[in-house]
Amino acid sequence: MIEEKAAKAAKAGKSAKGGKSAKAGKPAKAGKAAKAGKSAKAGKPAKAGKSAKAGKPAKAGKSAKAGKPAKAGKPAKASKAARRHKEAMQSQQREVRARVAAANIKRGVVIYLYGDGKGKSSSAFGTLARSLGHGKKGAVAQFIKGKWKTGEQEFFRKLGLPYLVMGTGFTWDTQDRERDAAAARRLWARARPFFKDPEIDIVLLDEITYMFKFGYLPVGEVVEALLARPQRQNVMLTGRDAIPELLEIADTVSEVKAIRHAFDHGVKAQKGIEF
Repeated sequence: MIEEKAAKAAKAGKSAKGGKSAKAGKPAKAGKAAKAGKSAKAGKPAKAGKSAKAGKPAKAGKSAKAGKPAKAGKPAKASKAARRHKEAMQSQQREVRARVAAANIKRGVVIYLYGDGKGKSSSAFGTLARSLGHGKKGAVAQFIKGKWKTGEQEFFRKLGLPYLVMGTGFTWDTQDRERDAAAARRLWARARPFFKDPEIDIVLLDEITYMFKFGYLPVGEVVEALLARPQRQNVMLTGRDAIPELLEIADTVSEVKAIRHAFDHGVKAQKGIEF
């Protein structure tokens, strides 16, 4: 019996040692798998949720905000500006049309271009060319210019225009008052018939103001001829000086003011620009 008990005890001890094998199985350590679950924790799905957060749909919503429909409403502001512009132009259109409708007088006009700036003769000859483009007839009397042939003289004479030139040159070159005055009177005597011819639609008296300034021609005689001209005839007068009698009868007056001239910087006068 004693031997039998001892054998059982030995066997039991072995099973306890065998328990070590269970221990060796280390289920508790296997529990480390639960700790290994930390690796699942390491996966950090919740934190991974942060990646969703990183997507930041709410912030992405800012892109919708960035769309800023309110700011996109700026075109609405632009359309207001467009409406204001249109309303202003419509108002101006009504005003202009009313003035056009009120201008019902049909007659020729006197245009007076004076001043110390460049462009008076250029403007007058441009208007003359415009008239000829509409099939009208014109005539020119050109007072005090250089002795050289000007581009306008060459051009309009080729078109068959009556083109009279005083031809004595600048007064500072001639230095002869009596001779210049006689030349001015001769030219005016030839030009005066233009103002009795109803077939001539436009007459240009270029640089005529010098004739009055220097006393070469009586301004009253010229004014008288202009006022007695055919009703539909237009007249243009040019020159540096503001002659009171011409200012009084002119329908359109423009002063050409000098701001700068190339000659003041030493640039030589050239064909096609100055003459």
